[in-house]
Parts: sequence; structure tokens; C-alpha cells
Amino acid sequence: MKKLSYTVALIICSTSFLQAQTNVCSGQQVSLELPGTAIGNIQWQDSMPGGAWNNISGATTATYTFTPNQNGHYRALVTDQNCTNNSGEIALNLVSAPTTANAGSNITNASGTITLSANTPGVGTGLWTILSGTGGTLGNPSLPNSSFTGLSGGTYQLVWTISNPPCNASSDTLLIVYDAGPALPSIPCLGTTLFVHPTDNAGPTPWGCSGIVTGASSYTNGSLNTSTIAATCTGTPAAAICANLTAFGFSDWYLPAYDQLLCLRDSANSIGGFAAGGYWSSSENPTFTANAMMRTFPSGVSGVSSKSNSHRIRCVRQAL
Repeated sequence: MKKLSYTVALIICSTSFLQAQTNVCSGQQVSLELPGTAIGNIQWQDSMPGGAWNNISGATTATYTFTPNQNGHYRALVTDQNCTNNSGEIALNLVSAPTTANAGSNITNASGTITLSANTPGVGTGLWTILSGTGGTLGNPSLPNSSFTGLSGGTYQLVWTISNPPCNASSDTLLIVYDAGPALPSIPCLGTTLFVHPTDNAGPTPWGCSGIVTGASSYTNGSLNTSTIAATCTGTPAAAICANLTAFGFSDWYLPAYDQLLCLRDSANSIGGFAAGGYWSSSENPTFTANAMMRTFPSGVSGVSSKSNSHRIRCVRQAL
């Protein structure tokens, strides 16, 4: 443990006065030092608060190093041929070391929001921090049983720290591993790989943006369409369901474009989970902008549909 040093002022031929009060961690080694101007015989003294001064045996040099075991006041007497010089006093106040931190057992196969189980400090205050991992949130970092929410497939290191200054803090690390869940279905599509959410993300839902020309007219780039819709259309259009989705450790989901939706329909049996009926694409009809493009699963009429009509939503993401 680091040693603390304090310089105690020397008052020439004067009575002593209280120089400072300092908190010291219990068990901390302390050095009291006289300035270089101290000349004569030196005797360090201690006193309990309000008590008499007592000589400290063997403490007769300019520096007095010791480990205090109780609160007390300290000073030095320097005696030369003219007078006895009292140094300024310093009051040391002992502070207990914080409770040893225990973050609890590591957690694997986590999902959703979990409750942490660190120890409650008997001395000091506790604080959770996230050391590593992205997308994780703490409910109340100052509570040992704070809630924590992470992303599916994510790995996090959390630290529970108990502090009681000026003592050294005590910390313990907790590992949390979130279950990635089942593997995402993937299909080849238009020269790349699409990862498809294994279940519908919404039942029959309007496309939205009625009366608004979004410009999301691409038949091959659903990611571009989805961001274009978000920039031009307020409220909760169908594309926002995918844009706001965080699942399987990813947050880059989008509503597939019209031709990408055809890839999903062609591979519907291997992907699974599709209902019979219409599914929206993110493609606005470039000619009749009151309409958007949809496809019927497992087969049937596909093409334009009024934005106010309701069709299902299935989100995708693209291989990086």
C-alpha cells in the first residue's frame, strides 16, 4: 500500500496550532516530515483529541514514519539553545477499507434482461461499470442487484467496484455471455447473401407514408430504401419495424426490396415461418407513389398495393 507523506510546518518559539486534518486509510503507512529549517533536538508527540501530549518513544528525527491505529493529533517539538519550537499539528482520521467486492458468479446462456447479484457493501459504496462489450445497458449502476440487458450473442465484462476514499477501491469482474439463439437462415440473392429473420416481424401492417413520396424506389437495395423511408417519412412506417430491430446480436436489419423479396419467396420452404398471404417490400412504386410493392406467398398475384393496405413484414440483413 502506498505510503502517505505530509510536511508539518515549524512555528518558531510559538504555541502550536492545528495545521490540517487528513483522512488516512486504516493500515496505511504515514510519514510526517519537518521542513529543512528544523534545527535542534526533535521529539514527536501524539495526543488523543482533547487529551494531553505524550512523547513518542524513538521518534526523534525530522521524519516520523508509522502506521496509525486510531484517530489522533501529532506534532514535533524542536528544542535549541533559545527556546522550544512547536510544529503545527496534524490530525489524522482513520477511515476503514472498503468491503471486498464480489461481482457474483459468471453468467452463460443469458437472454433478455437479467438481475445481477454482487455483494452489498458493509463499508463504502458500490458501482457497476461495463468494461467490454457493445450494446449493453445497466438499470441502476449503484445497486448490487442492478438489471442488465445485453444483445443476443454478445459477450460482456462488468466490474463491481466498492470505494471508500482515500482507501484503495476493491473491484471484481463478472463475465456475461448471451445465447446467440438458433442460426439465422441465409440464402443467396442478387450476388450476395441475405440473412433472414426466422419468423415474421409483424402481422398485417400498413406500409405507411400515405400521401408522401419517399423516393424509396430501388427494387434491389432494401437497405437503401429503408434508410430513405426513415429520412422522409415520420411515424411508424412498415420499414421502421426492421430499422428499429435488434435481434441475434445485430441491429442492421431492413425491409427487403421487391426483387430481394422474390428471393425470400423462392426459398420460403428452406427459410420457414411464412404465412399464406401478402408481404411488403420496401420498394415504393415509382409510377404510382400512393402504392408500394408486395408479393404474395407462397405464390399468387404480386405487384402494387395501396400503402394503406396491410401485409406482413419479414426483415433481412446482408452479409458484411
